[in-house]
Amino acid sequence: MDWKAVGMGAVVAIAVGVLASVVAAVIDLPKDSNGWFVFFWIDIIGAGVGGFIAGRRRLDTPLMHGALVGACAYVVIAAFATTITLVSGHAGPAVAQVLFAVLWLALGGTIGGWVASWRAQRTRA
Repeated sequence: MDWKAVGMGAVVAIAVGVLASVVAAVIDLPKDSNGWFVFFWIDIIGAGVGGFIAGRRRLDTPLMHGALVGACAYVVIAAFATTITLVSGHAGPAVAQVLFAVLWLALGGTIGGWVASWRAQRTRA
């Protein structure tokens, strides 16, 4: 396990996720709004980019490193977003929401790691 590669990818995913959380808080998006799906997909894409970065650094195990980027990044993003939510007077997320999001961001990171592996194979030939 190369934690430096995971950390480099997670920094990108965290930056995208925190930025999305701040924007959602600034526009005061209601809890029942469908706009949350847009911000959630932005988080997944950020995890994919981070997974690509980690996967490119570790082409021997790109999927594992990409998945770890997504999962680790979500822990930080969730802590930040939950803090914003609680400070603004709203209820925190349910456990099922957190587990769902961890799985999706890990999937986004895994896809990013796969793209890194795929690109490396194409350029090698």
